[in-house]
Amino acid sequence: MARRIRIPWLIDVVSVSTPDAIRAVAPHPTLDRGLRPAGPLFNRFVTGRLRFTLSTGRRPLPTILRRDDTDRAAAQAALTDRLTPAEPERLLDEETVAALSGFVRGEGGEVGPLTQQLVGRLFDADYQATGETWAAAKRLQRAAESNNPLTHLLRVIIGSIYRAQRTLSDAAKGDPSAVHSTGIAVHNLVDAMEGLAKLYREADDRASVSTAEAIARTLVGPRTIVRQADGHADSLVGPLRPGTLVTFAIREAGQRSLDPRITFMRGGWSECPAHRVVPAMIAAVWSQAVWQ
Repeated sequence: MARRIRIPWLIDVVSVSTPDAIRAVAPHPTLDRGLRPAGPLFNRFVTGRLRFTLSTGRRPLPTILRRDDTDRAAAQAALTDRLTPAEPERLLDEETVAALSGFVRGEGGEVGPLTQQLVGRLFDADYQATGETWAAAKRLQRAAESNNPLTHLLRVIIGSIYRAQRTLSDAAKGDPSAVHSTGIAVHNLVDAMEGLAKLYREADDRASVSTAEAIARTLVGPRTIVRQADGHADSLVGPLRPGTLVTFAIREAGQRSLDPRITFMRGGWSECPAHRVVPAMIAAVWSQAVWQ
């Protein structure tokens, strides 16, 4: 159900990886984002690194804002409404979908920039992904995932994180939700597109693979999301203390259960606003790769 590493003054981290445990533990009222400097040394390093990385200058990205942040809640609700129309496929840029379909068929194309552009054009019809914007997204993702303090310090000193933030922010015209989507969340969709290309190569009869099956076999969420305990509390994974970090292995649990509610944290306060448009992206690319 869960694994805990706790050494007083040094580390206090709980890892949750099963679907049932994630459903049970994630809504706990003591667990939040915000990532304040609290708890043991390692916990403080992790929260500080994430606060520094997941921002555009001094402005935090939505993914680390607290549940009681009213501006976050309003922006999330507005974005969810915009990305969940009756026909979400109408939001997609047709030219970029066609290029990604060519990639799936093995006709070439850079999957990273193409996917980033498909995502970026949900926010701005003129969004243009380049080798530079994709390299920035990779740098930001690596910085967000690395727990090596020396590597993080070096990135801060040489300014690589700041340059990546600036490049992504400029391309997204300063929209924090667009920066998060094109810099962090986009990597999950790139993995899905690479999964479609693999499915296309390996399927004996591609036409027999339904769109729903293609989505189920390639849809992936973030590898890990992090929550922090605000105070002392009991939970299904043991006692929580101020600063305890709880990590949820969303990708592993989603692939194990094939439940998109896990992948998108559906029904919770941090539900992904793109829970309908991402499957629509996968469906559009697969359908065009097979049938056109």
